[in-house]
Amino acid sequence: MSQTTPLEQRPLPLISEPPFHRPVSPDEMSLVTNPDAGPAPDDAFDIGKGWVLSFFSAAKKDGRFALWGWVKGDFAIDERWASSESKAWFCATLTFLPLGMSFGYFEYTGDAVIAATIIARNIDLSDLSRDALRARAPELRALMSERFDDIAADAPFRIWRANPDCDQSEEKAQ
Repeated sequence: MSQTTPLEQRPLPLISEPPFHRPVSPDEMSLVTNPDAGPAPDDAFDIGKGWVLSFFSAAKKDGRFALWGWVKGDFAIDERWASSESKAWFCATLTFLPLGMSFGYFEYTGDAVIAATIIARNIDLSDLSRDALRARAPELRALMSERFDDIAADAPFRIWRANPDCDQSEEKAQ
């Protein structure tokens, strides 16, 4: 029986300088896949047009930390566990790369893809200061609430799911 290092314990490259991401090269796939799972189908890492499997970094209080996921423009999506004291959810996280700040948790990766498209089209992100982004928070919450449902009412955070009224053709047009 072979010994393998669990994915969460494998060291990922920390990309701490702009643009805060780079594609995963073929020889690095062992950092993002389970070696016991066998070869992945060709489309296993395809989440939408223009999204590239990448290493990237997100912000924390004392700097940045390394993740892998998908990157398109200034946005990155990764999949991770989010938990409260009583429950845990496996969800997609949408990150704004220039500041490393999360725009939220989503029930599905596809929901995060749709959100990235909607945010890019509707929210002015040209001022890259944290204060400017925080000032945009009410506008962002209103936009999300119009097109997404919060499915984690019992959590201290929101987990968004695209609602039936959300124009999902916006993402497909990209």
